[in-house]
Amino acid sequence: MALNGLRSIDHLVIATPDVEGSVRWYTDVLGFVKEWEEVVDDADFEALIGIPGARTHCVGGHVQGTRIEFNNTSWSPATPRSEGAGLSIFTCAVDDADKAFADAKERGLTFAMGGEVNLAAGCKIFFLEAPDGVRIEFVEYTDASDTPWNTYR
Repeated sequence: MALNGLRSIDHLVIATPDVEGSVRWYTDVLGFVKEWEEVVDDADFEALIGIPGARTHCVGGHVQGTRIEFNNTSWSPATPRSEGAGLSIFTCAVDDADKAFADAKERGLTFAMGGEVNLAAGCKIFFLEAPDGVRIEFVEYTDASDTPWNTYR
């Protein structure tokens, strides 16, 4: 049975060492339409990820209605998580992040990136790690969600 309040797979996050190059390729080949871009390297992001010094450069948009985010994330300036290629995270929208989190906890699922519900850019967010190592983000968008996140509502 799906987690409490699961609405949809919301968007894909593709890790890349060259955000601009990936955006060009996906634009030229698949018609990617860029909607937003940001660099996040503040205390809120560090708290969300659970690692001091975490930083990300993201570009979001869509390909024929499927939302995609390209990012180059350094979880730690000294030890980056990976070379940054491939599916990094996929994101699911939930009606209530606290209820979905409680459901996941009750099921004994593996939490990732801090293991708690965090408030980031006005969104309530938590992460699970699947048995194959893929991280899955669960997000509750709210009226307080900052741009660009409120474009996903």
